[in-house]
Amino acid sequence: MTLLIVAYILFAIGIIGCVLPIIPGQIIAFVALVCAYFSDTSTISQTSVIVFAFLTLVVTLMDYFLPPLLTKLSGGSKAGQRGAFIGMIVGLFLGPIGIIFGSAIGAFIGEKFGERRDEATAIRSALASFLAFLLTTGLKLALTIWMLLHLICH
Repeated sequence: MTLLIVAYILFAIGIIGCVLPIIPGQIIAFVALVCAYFSDTSTISQTSVIVFAFLTLVVTLMDYFLPPLLTKLSGGSKAGQRGAFIGMIVGLFLGPIGIIFGSAIGAFIGEKFGERRDEATAIRSALASFLAFLLTTGLKLALTIWMLLHLICH
């Protein structure tokens, strides 16, 4: 029973972590699922744990590689990618609005002032960074909620 309580606490942290870039929410949620698996009242199968391990790995890799890839595909430069990263870090200290838009603003600044690119290119890079944030955050949240629902239903 104690492991189940720990699992639910970890799931709460995992959901928060899906939105805060500094906390690996989907990984914490997977650890929560493993705790629930080892609980004496759990009916979660080993196959489910393996499938969720694979999905957690895929989503984690996408979280790290998709934002720079989308920025690059949109014509963004290294300065835009660095700006997006710095904007994400600064955004953590500016509340929800900073978390959501920090990366895009950083990408815009990096392109506009770091690379001296025109506004259209800077905006395209910023939009790609924002799209990547939304996509990876959505994937992390969907996976985390799916794991939580799997625990609740089993």
